Amino acid sequence: GLVAWVQFIGKIVADLFFESIFHGNNQFHGIRGWTLCALLVCMLVAELYLMSEIMRIFDAVLIIPIYNSLQILSTIALSGVYWDNFLAWSVRDSLLFTMGLLLIFSGIGAVSHGQKHQSMAHHADDKRHYIIGAKQNTDGGATRSKIP
Repeated sequence: GLVAWVQFIGKIVADLFFESIFHGNNQFHGIRGWTLCALLVCMLVAELYLMSEIMRIFDAVLIIPIYNSLQILSTIALSGVYWDNFLAWSVRDSLLFTMGLLLIFSGIGAVSHGQKHQSMAHHADDKRHYIIGAKQNTDGGATRSKIP
């Protein structure tokens, strides 16, 4: 969701800058252009925050391929909507596209299934260490508990 919206609004803002700089048609004379820029910045910050939270919980080996695959899918969808790329497709093109989507989804499934259990075990260990560390800080460090 958020990745697709960031790409879509990023494309619009890039077009605004391109039109303003290279064609001399200032798109930032009103509030609309600046509102889109502010919205894009807020969405990018939110995306970075969510990505850092996900990376804190799960391994990068799990997250990065899934994130990149979903980014590719949203780019494909954006190109279909923004430039009408799917308008003149034949049956062969549609079948090959569907096969490509199936490969992407099967790759996401394979990576996530293989890494999910290991990532969740690491998350449980990290959470236990965090709770024990917080408890030691509130006790003033007087009690020493052993971490199994």
